[in-house]
Amino acid sequence: MAVSGLGVVAAALAAGPLRRTFGFGACWLGSVAMIGAAVGGTGVSRSVVVIALLAAVFMFGMTLGGVCSMTLRQEVTPDHLLGRVTAAFWTVHNASGPVGAAALTVLADRHGVPRVSVAGGVFCLLIVGAGLLTPLRGSRIAGPAAKGSVAGSPARDPLGEHPRP
Repeated sequence: MAVSGLGVVAAALAAGPLRRTFGFGACWLGSVAMIGAAVGGTGVSRSVVVIALLAAVFMFGMTLGGVCSMTLRQEVTPDHLLGRVTAAFWTVHNASGPVGAAALTVLADRHGVPRVSVAGGVFCLLIVGAGLLTPLRGSRIAGPAAKGSVAGSPARDPLGEHPRP
């Protein structure tokens, strides 16, 4: 668990520069790929050291994805709606957690933790593959400062294609 914390700290320090360099789409898809690789890797590894390093990769991906997601919502949501949009996001985002935990527990009991971990990792990588087939792969939103805009200027949509009113 302590090693996984290193992934959080590293992502917290790297999220801004990574997003400015690669944009939202690449960072978010990359974070899901890291999560998938780490979850899948724990299913095939028997080494505590490797699993600890994979936990750090997992937490780096979780933190990078979370920072990118939160920043995007703040960039594209009008200030007067930000609280409601954030609350709705967290409600929808967390609502499936208990169902997923129950389903994965049943599957792990029936098929074993390693197989379910590998399947979970593959599922995450399939999500990345699907994302690469969308405009998200080229999304370059990198924040108002990176775009040269000033506070109060119109936000842009998640794909950077249409100015928001």
